[in-house]
Amino acid sequence: MRQTKKGELSLLAIQKIYLSYSIPCFPTLLIFIPTTGVLQGIYAKHYGISLATIGTIVLISRISDALTDPLVGFYSDKIKYKTGTRSHLIILGAAALLISAYFLFNPPNEVTAIYFFLWYMAFYFSWTLFEIPHLAWGGELTDDADQKTKVYMYRYIFGYAGTLCFYAMPFLPFIEGAELGPDVLRWSVLYAGLMLIPSLWWCVNNVPSGKAIVDEKIKAINLKMICNHIVKDKNLKRFLCAYLLAGAGAGMWVGMLYVFVDVYLVEGDKLPLLYISGTLSGILAMIFWCKLSILIGKRRALISALIGVSVCTFMVSFLQPNGSYLFLFLIIVTVYFFYSALQVLAPSILSDIADRNLMRTRVDQRAIYFSLYSLATKCNFAIGGASAFLIADLYGFNPTETVFSDHNVFGLKLSSSIIPSLLLLISTVFIMAISHDNKDLLYLGSEDHT
Repeated sequence: MRQTKKGELSLLAIQKIYLSYSIPCFPTLLIFIPTTGVLQGIYAKHYGISLATIGTIVLISRISDALTDPLVGFYSDKIKYKTGTRSHLIILGAAALLISAYFLFNPPNEVTAIYFFLWYMAFYFSWTLFEIPHLAWGGELTDDADQKTKVYMYRYIFGYAGTLCFYAMPFLPFIEGAELGPDVLRWSVLYAGLMLIPSLWWCVNNVPSGKAIVDEKIKAINLKMICNHIVKDKNLKRFLCAYLLAGAGAGMWVGMLYVFVDVYLVEGDKLPLLYISGTLSGILAMIFWCKLSILIGKRRALISALIGVSVCTFMVSFLQPNGSYLFLFLIIVTVYFFYSALQVLAPSILSDIADRNLMRTRVDQRAIYFSLYSLATKCNFAIGGASAFLIADLYGFNPTETVFSDHNVFGLKLSSSIIPSLLLLISTVFIMAISHDNKDLLYLGSEDHT
């Protein structure tokens, strides 16, 4: 890579690193995004597994994440401490992700709840092995707070591109039916496998491992030490509270969107176009949020976005069958526009918080911090989606039926619109509480300069 004077990397070389780091997110998100809502809807509609059963399975599987995610984070930091790289777990996780996705997306005709449970568990554990060290790696590519936002912007743009590819599959001529169904799931695994192997090879061979922080005074890193550091980090706790609330609200909305549009609005044939339009909106919005965060600070930009997505999510409750398609389209596109800020700015803010912790403790705990972020992300979509399913089921909403009472519809709107909107709005309180005094500004970057 070409370098400028004083050994600094050229702008072109830096861009190459960011792009190389982000490329594997395209195939991994291609198979991850269906599990945030579409997969559950397909298992309910096409394989006859009840919403309550799916919701329970998802909730149980998330309990295991409370143990596995922090352990993966801990060992990722420990391996980085000893070897100087995080690539080992990333490669292992990517391989396991493809295998588990194949069985999860290709169930037998007489699929059982146990089959879904086992492969769903395996898929999410594999995702943990890949996602946590890869997220932590991104924060190690630069010390500049604004550049961190750019790193994660690239990462999620490629992720959104993978999402876009999944939603575009129903338009392929060899896909059975112009809808997000079982055939789309099967083809998505094939495409992901073809792209993941070369993209991961390119990433590992072109992205530096980042600085290895070694404090000679520390003879051993153990979980007790790490836990003590985490408990004392008030900004981390405020961040996680905000992210859990906002993510749970988004998880409820995303988890019910397939059922809401396909079953209640009877607009299932338009879902691929809606998802594609929303994803394109999110990709363009990431550039906007990245630039806005530099102008007004990450916290202010994120708070603005959360308020916007809260309002748009609440507007979903006004949608009716045979209503205006334009209204539905605008809501979906606008939600994606605002929500993309959370995906870009949240990991950037967390990386800043991890940097501040590193300076204070002299122990690199970045992967541990991102393991909590990963756990929160999975809990957001899983618990949020499962709770939404359980609430809808409590009100008697059955996706296999075609006629619904007012009581059924209220339960659907409560789980897909009203509660998510409130959770998103409440989360802004915790974002405001993240410290931004002069001392923290040394670590939180371009925060509130105006």
